[in-house]
Amino acid sequence: MDHNTIKFTKDGIKTKQTISSPLTKPEEKEVTIPYSGITNHNPLNLHVAEIIPKFTNGMLTEIELKILKEEDNQPSSEYHDGVWYKGKVLEILSDRKELKKDSIYDKLKAEFNHADRKILKSGRTRGYVMLSTYLRILKEENKTENPRKGLWKLR
Repeated sequence: MDHNTIKFTKDGIKTKQTISSPLTKPEEKEVTIPYSGITNHNPLNLHVAEIIPKFTNGMLTEIELKILKEEDNQPSSEYHDGVWYKGKVLEILSDRKELKKDSIYDKLKAEFNHADRKILKSGRTRGYVMLSTYLRILKEENKTENPRKGLWKLR
């Protein structure tokens, strides 16, 4: 995965970008932006993939952020996560009626983004697979039940 690393140092924000390609070795490029040079146009509002605190003598001295590459940061490619799926399923089932999985899917897909609409090798969309997964997880958590094949409701 290509990513940027941002470090908040005493001299400013140090960015290191790692670029990989199947044909070449990973390449790193490092730039330090002084705090005085940060503007609203500076690309600091990126999708954080990981936060790594660094300590010296028990004190926080540095925070390293792993930032996803720019195209992964676009709303059209951002994946909905499990929290989103759980919340939406519980919201859809909140009327206490039994619903078919396909009906739940139809209500969800109106809010799917590009990534959730992606067709997987199974022939199903990523969103459908995620829905199936989180219906099962909600059932294991005793929040939903599956009274008959294909039907779901709140517990």
